[in-house]
Amino acid sequence: MAPGLTFCSPTDKTDNLLKTIESLSRERVTSKSLYEDDDFFLLSSTYPNYPVQLYDNDEIPIVIEGKIYSEDAKQLTADLRSIIRNKSDRELANYIGDRLHGIDGDFLICIFDKPLERVLIVNDLLGRLPFYYSTDNHYTIAARNEFLFPNLLNSLEIDELAVAQYLLFGYPLGTRTFYSNIERMSPGELIVVSNGDVKSYSTHTFDVSNQRRKGKTVKENATDLANIFSSVCENRTKHAGIDVVSLSGGLDSRSVLAGIADTNNVSSATFDHNRVDEPDIMGALKLARAFDIDWHRFYIEEPSGDALQDLLFLKGGMNHLTSAYLLYYNAELLDIFGDSMVLYTGNGGDKVMPDLSPNRRIVSEKNLIDYIIDNNSYYTVEKVAKMVEISPSKIYQSIHDRLQSYPESSYSDKYVRFVIRERGMNRFFQGEDRDRCFFWTASPFYSFTVFEEAMLVPNTQKEANGFYDTFIKQLDPKLLSVNNAMFGAPPGSFRHNAIRKSYSWLSEYNSLRKVINPVGKSILGLDKGRASSDSAYIRVLNDCIDDGNSADTLSKDQIKLIISNSSEYSREELGNLLTVLQVIEHSTNEKITLNDYSNTQF
Repeated sequence: MAPGLTFCSPTDKTDNLLKTIESLSRERVTSKSLYEDDDFFLLSSTYPNYPVQLYDNDEIPIVIEGKIYSEDAKQLTADLRSIIRNKSDRELANYIGDRLHGIDGDFLICIFDKPLERVLIVNDLLGRLPFYYSTDNHYTIAARNEFLFPNLLNSLEIDELAVAQYLLFGYPLGTRTFYSNIERMSPGELIVVSNGDVKSYSTHTFDVSNQRRKGKTVKENATDLANIFSSVCENRTKHAGIDVVSLSGGLDSRSVLAGIADTNNVSSATFDHNRVDEPDIMGALKLARAFDIDWHRFYIEEPSGDALQDLLFLKGGMNHLTSAYLLYYNAELLDIFGDSMVLYTGNGGDKVMPDLSPNRRIVSEKNLIDYIIDNNSYYTVEKVAKMVEISPSKIYQSIHDRLQSYPESSYSDKYVRFVIRERGMNRFFQGEDRDRCFFWTASPFYSFTVFEEAMLVPNTQKEANGFYDTFIKQLDPKLLSVNNAMFGAPPGSFRHNAIRKSYSWLSEYNSLRKVINPVGKSILGLDKGRASSDSAYIRVLNDCIDDGNSADTLSKDQIKLIISNSSEYSREELGNLLTVLQVIEHSTNEKITLNDYSNTQF
């Protein structure tokens, strides 16, 4: 299982909880009790150097999982104790939100308020560490690992709309999980557990329509953000281990490289895999040489069935099983650099730096929903509806309901929020959390300070990547000397801008883009071709429906139709379906179909 905190109340099921954790634990991970009384129990599961710290106190003990980069955690805990004394639950949300607003960190905080017999659980304002909770007949369980819950709850129901959303987009929307009685904690959420009840409050909500930096020029905004970004990177390097940049030939990771290049103990790494293009790898090498930093190339093979199972149990299906090969990359990094390393990624750069607004005018919510589906889906709504055996209108309604919960008023801003909140946080945060099963990882673009300031820059300055190119130049001009591997040209050059505009135009026509993109990548030398091992996915899918474990949730006939026309589907589409089927099997059976494919290469 993944490292992190697990909480339960009351404590009468603690023995069952400990047995479940022991059965799911991996090598290197050990568990211990951090707090226990008659009503509350908190357990930490960690490997060496995984950050969990107890700040003990007679009245209000506090536990922090994760890292706070911008200030002393002891001062924060002292302030939190002062804030919560004698305040009602509802009052606390605003006070805590104000205190956390200026903090740069990736964290989860558990506060045991002994005088008022309550527990407060609060996360950072972006919700960087996925955390889940459920209440079942006054029994509350909250944990970093979703697969703990099936053995601890009296009943567990698959959420058919979450399954439909996952099949459609590759992730459920909002706080949904695969299970109707388990929620994922929202960014900036406060959970209060007291007397068998659970209440939740929002401590902060960002609004992407706020673009108050429009009074400054592109260069002024880019310079400001480059300075903030450099400071954020420096704050993250204040630890004893080695800093390793996961480097590609793109824009995001090169920005991070420049941000931490001057630290004392820094290296870089790139994985070479069947789905990684040679220009991307060579771009990473050139960037490392430009900054005179060690560079390591890791050759990663396709994953075995064992790796797919490992990923399933580490992340509860919230990572597509097609990404299981990255576990090999993580293992190689751990072997070379040790568990005191921190892996730096460019995650988030593609969300906060460019203009994410739609490339065509959206005049109604129906237009918006169609645009979201056209640009973010694996299957059609009609195909998903047939697989899950619900009406297409229910899926459309679930997207409508999610959009209605957004604070933004314009359709364009709602789309930007969808990309950031759903695709960014609900999918890619989970990928970072996979890495944390091996070592700590940091993404400077998702510092709340960087995130907030970047989102205040008007879209008119972000168009055609103008703001991002200027930011890169202000960060370090050497970054402009190496081609952006995606476009085969240096950032800011005429060729780079021309190709980017072409891609932007194509994004208006999703079906056309799917045809032209592979051709364009081939011309640029960015395509290694389709992997040849999809047949393993087909065999497992066949066995899944033959065993009948998915019959209550997904249509066998529709899965058979996909199998019989498998050449029409990508590896990612097949892997998406397999992920869902294995989650469903796990919720109803001890054995999953992948158990029979441990040594099969996928």
